[in-house]
Amino acid sequence: MKTVSSPLLYLMLMLGFVCGCGPCDDDADHLTSKESAKKRIASLCGVPANDPSLDWVDEMLRQADGPTLRGKIYAFKYSGGVAITHQADVMSCLPCNVRDCSGAEIQLNNEISQELVSGMKSKNVIYNTSGL
Repeated sequence: MKTVSSPLLYLMLMLGFVCGCGPCDDDADHLTSKESAKKRIASLCGVPANDPSLDWVDEMLRQADGPTLRGKIYAFKYSGGVAITHQADVMSCLPCNVRDCSGAEIQLNNEISQELVSGMKSKNVIYNTSGL
């Protein structure tokens, strides 16, 4: 019986690790699915996706599809709870249009703004209609 050489075994193990440890929805399709975006927000907020408290999300998703507000929607936890932000390609502020789980606008100050900007990473994009 022939054994596999250690460099080849190492390479196979590393490939398995890299390919197997990514997010389960790593394909680009989930970034254009409104249903997937709403489910991810619901999960972060701890409510069912059909909860009426998330009705405002539908409007944010609709705006992100519009010709003037195309861009990305991010959702992530921060020290004040959960932030959902729509960053249109043409907006000059970062972050703009920031909401909490109830849809209320998060009041920004320097400390919160810095925390929210650092949360706006590619891993936190839940919906993307951006051309960028």
